Amino acid sequence: MAMDSVLKRLESKLAELLKKYDAAVKRAGELEARAEKLQAASKADAANLERLGELETRVEELEGQLAGAAQTAERIAELEQQRSELGARLEKVLERIDKALVDSD
Repeated sequence: MAMDSVLKRLESKLAELLKKYDAAVKRAGELEARAEKLQAASKADAANLERLGELETRVEELEGQLAGAAQTAERIAELEQQRSELGARLEKVLERIDKALVDSD
């Protein structure tokens, strides 16, 4: 009788251990799948970080171009002002020439 009891306990314990083993194998598979997803996400993040670096470099280049464009716009405004002033001076000179020609007649 004692041997039957020990055998039943061993069978029960073995069944319990098999259930735990199956659960552990299932969990290991789940964790492996999760690890693969995380690894893929990590690779995607690395690619995104590399792209972000490229974009930051491009933004810096464009900011430099924008600063250059702003300086160019300022220079254009200065030149337009000079042209306007020269035009006014030229008109005064032409008026004097016209007046001198009229006076000489």
